[in-house]
Amino acid sequence: MRTHHGLYDSVLEKDEERDRDRHLDLKKDKLTLTECVIALVLALTCVSMHAVFLGTYLSTYADVARVFTAHSAQSLQ
Repeated sequence: MRTHHGLYDSVLEKDEERDRDRHLDLKKDKLTLTECVIALVLALTCVSMHAVFLGTYLSTYADVARVFTAHSAQSLQ
């Protein structure tokens, strides 16, 4: 069974072979598995911290808005 991946693999492979700086790409240092895992852990940590701090900020903002709304409703009466 052929999928769309099989259709594009040969096109992309030929394009890589015709690349002018292919020899430079082949000489480039590649990341090791350890470096990849460290980068993933760091990225997940940053995203998680961002989500926690955003949730805390929004929770505080909702509390302030609730107090302000209640105060505004009392001043109208």
